[in-house]
Amino acid sequence: AYLFAGPRGIGKTTTARLLAKALLCPERSGPEPCGKCAVCAEAQAGTIVDIVEIDAASNRGIDEIRTLRENVKYAPARGRYKVYIVDEVHQLTAHAFDALLKTLEEPPAHVVFVLATTDPRDVPLTVLSRVQRFDFRPIAPETLVRSLEHILQDEKIPFEAAALPVVVRAAEGSLRDALSLLDTAIAYGGGKLEAATVAQLLGATAPEAVRAFCEALIGYDTPAALEAIDHAAREGEDLGAFVRDAIELLRRVLVLKAAPSTQLAELTATEANALRKLGEAASLDEILYVLKGFVDTDALMRESPHPRVELEMAAVKATRRPVPHALDDVLRRIDEAQARLAQLPAAGAVPAAVQESLLAPVETRPSSRPVAPPPWLPRRHRRPTSSPCGSVWSTK
Repeated sequence: AYLFAGPRGIGKTTTARLLAKALLCPERSGPEPCGKCAVCAEAQAGTIVDIVEIDAASNRGIDEIRTLRENVKYAPARGRYKVYIVDEVHQLTAHAFDALLKTLEEPPAHVVFVLATTDPRDVPLTVLSRVQRFDFRPIAPETLVRSLEHILQDEKIPFEAAALPVVVRAAEGSLRDALSLLDTAIAYGGGKLEAATVAQLLGATAPEAVRAFCEALIGYDTPAALEAIDHAAREGEDLGAFVRDAIELLRRVLVLKAAPSTQLAELTATEANALRKLGEAASLDEILYVLKGFVDTDALMRESPHPRVELEMAAVKATRRPVPHALDDVLRRIDEAQARLAQLPAAGAVPAAVQESLLAPVETRPSSRPVAPPPWLPRRHRRPTSSPCGSVWSTK
């Protein structure tokens, strides 16, 4: 028995069908089916009785599993094996899993089970220990873009290259979702694929507008940033979604700036190079400052009665941000200032008196200001006399 686990729409069930077709092909000489015999033709048409597909989401009870256990003992009609494909196996009930355990542990020699699931954590450990597990990964963006380009070129449908990355990001690595979005976008665009139409269909801002807004933020261009916000508001776009798109783009710029060799799974090589070039216009601290400001703004806009004002304030603050100075630059400026101060002469400074001996008193400069007479001295006796310490009053 095999378990195919992975996100939706990445080919688990399709791979299970191809495996079943290869197992049943009597003319197969290698891992691939011949594709010419009658068994392959029936498997391709979906009419062969030896491939049984079960949707566990709608057949999840113990009665359906009991019926399956009764049918596995019958030999295949055409091929060498009888293949049971159980899709969304994690939807089975606990009693159904218990009824399936014995069959999974000791299946008949002519029976092969292929279980598919999008959430292997919901599959009991007793089942996981009896199957061979294969994990499917989301399809890389470059592969999805090439697949969509190939389909559009074969179908002779005009398209804009900038629209494909938008579809791929919305599909999140799922080819099935990408094809569904592609069909919807073509129908919505009147038989052609355009970036603006796809963005409008997905309820998102056009990628060029988000990129221009982020370029204005990083490049200290306040008028351009405010114009981008005004344009989005006039077009009736969701400003909250606009901010989140800008945050996501700035996040990618930050990651590629901090780790240039990083390969983000959701970006093609061309998009990654364009974002690296965008990050060259600012330092890492500046990008971090702008990103942190808009993350806070996103939270404020959700609660504020004036979300556009919050967004415009954040844009102005980001484009008028202080230029950060590196620590080495600050230390260098401090050293230069200290060197200049050391070269200046001490103008008007009077050196303090130095006491050469601890026993000798320190000489002080005589004071020219007279000392007021004591109040108990009679007026006729108040005559000033000179003293080393200044003017004093004599009682003689």
